[in-house]
Amino acid sequence: MKNFKIFLFSTFILLLPLSGKTDFKPLKLQIDKFQSLLSESETITKRDLKKNLKLLMNKAKSIESKLASGHINDDLKFLMNKYVYKNSDKTVKTSELIYWIEHLDEELIMFKEDMGIDG
Repeated sequence: MKNFKIFLFSTFILLLPLSGKTDFKPLKLQIDKFQSLLSESETITKRDLKKNLKLLMNKAKSIESKLASGHINDDLKFLMNKYVYKNSDKTVKTSELIYWIEHLDEELIMFKEDMGIDG
């Protein structure tokens, strides 16, 4: 019985960094606002895109889970590089961005449901 308690305690300690309370609501609200903005037209200026991606990055930085925050910020940095810094056009098709922003929304669900990171 003593070994079983040690096993349970050890398992709990190992899983502790993966679980916990994380507030995804500010990021979720910002994602929803950005999705709404993208649905209003067929293109978005690089300036507006950069502004919105920075807002999302700031919200993602406030997530307590380093795993979730790091993963989401990496995705946002990828989008910033691809569509803002390396894009020679002045605008971006919103249809391309909608896919990526929906992916971010799905990641929040994954972190909450599959990985047990509450928010």
